[in-house]
Amino acid sequence: MRQDEVHPTLHPGLIQVKDKPNVLAVRPLPTPRSLAGLERPAVSRPLLREAGQALVDLIRDVAQWKDWDVLTRTAARREAVLSSQIEGTKSDLDQLLEYEVTRDADGMPADVVVTHSYVEALKIGLAAVRPNGRSALTLDLINQLQARLLEGVMAQDLLGRYRGKQVWIGASRRIEDATYVPPPAELIPELMDELQASMLDYQPREDEQGELSVILQLAFAHAQFEAIHPYVDGNGRTGRLLMPLMLAASGYPPLYLSGYLCRDRQGYFNALRLAQLGQTWTPWVEMVCRAVLDSAAETKALASQLQAVHDEWLQRLGKVRRDAVLWDITHGLLSNPNVTVNTAMADHRVTFRAANLAVGRLVEAHILVEKTGHRRNRVFYAPQVIEALSRPSAD
Repeated sequence: MRQDEVHPTLHPGLIQVKDKPNVLAVRPLPTPRSLAGLERPAVSRPLLREAGQALVDLIRDVAQWKDWDVLTRTAARREAVLSSQIEGTKSDLDQLLEYEVTRDADGMPADVVVTHSYVEALKIGLAAVRPNGRSALTLDLINQLQARLLEGVMAQDLLGRYRGKQVWIGASRRIEDATYVPPPAELIPELMDELQASMLDYQPREDEQGELSVILQLAFAHAQFEAIHPYVDGNGRTGRLLMPLMLAASGYPPLYLSGYLCRDRQGYFNALRLAQLGQTWTPWVEMVCRAVLDSAAETKALASQLQAVHDEWLQRLGKVRRDAVLWDITHGLLSNPNVTVNTAMADHRVTFRAANLAVGRLVEAHILVEKTGHRRNRVFYAPQVIEALSRPSAD
């Protein structure tokens, strides 16, 4: 990172890194609150309007789909896999789902536990923002999310705590070859306080097209968080968690954008760098708009696919009372397509015999397939749900 790669407005905030006379760290400018004056040419207004309309339309569609909570839980697992894969993890969706029901990582990539932690962190975040809205978007919550993400893989005294040392971004082991050097550790508290203020004390402005303002805000907040890089580890995943949580806190469905970002991983990194170093926001804001459009379309398609799968299952099973164990377990497969008899027994509070009979009936109807080949501790999965979840949005 050379000084000539940094926008002149950032030059007064460049700070020489201690003991590194040729290395400059970047102090980010305050989080943008408006597009006005940021750059020319301006971000595509039609694209902003289209993405904003997609959010409004999705609220309408959600109201018509009776199993929205099921879809949210299912899509959250895919988000966990894709957001983690951006950081280089190898676990896939099927492995995550199997780990959730067995808690046995034997034979799986070691990072399946880290991917599962993303699901748990997302649960914590949604539980905080859904009843409390914007007021829940605090630094305490962000620290809690990072701590849950890295639980078990980072030293306890680093969980949920800002870094105390200089870090850098880039593949090189030398800070001199970094593509970006975040601010020194002593500046993090005041920079994070400013970021929190931008998320909490936010009012739509006319130049942000009213309803569209939430898209701009989550784009700005994510880029600012990554520019500050407050933790030793987990910054990317924590920053991507902020985006669905900000949508949920504003009353929108928590769209998951990591699928789009993962498919253009290098474009994602490049767009962030242009915003952070060059104060050129158009590529990043427009990428977020396209991610919103992609995710909204994908969410609606997935809802339709899962509803069709569920309807087909009920036809295969014949008449099933809605208060029956078989109905409950069948319906639960939409959000947890991997199951054991023990998890079915615990989740639906029934006897082992009732759960075993229901699982057996689902196997006979070719709704569930046994995947281990074992006589004991068997794991079953619903291949139609796995297929729907694994299908790229381009399909």
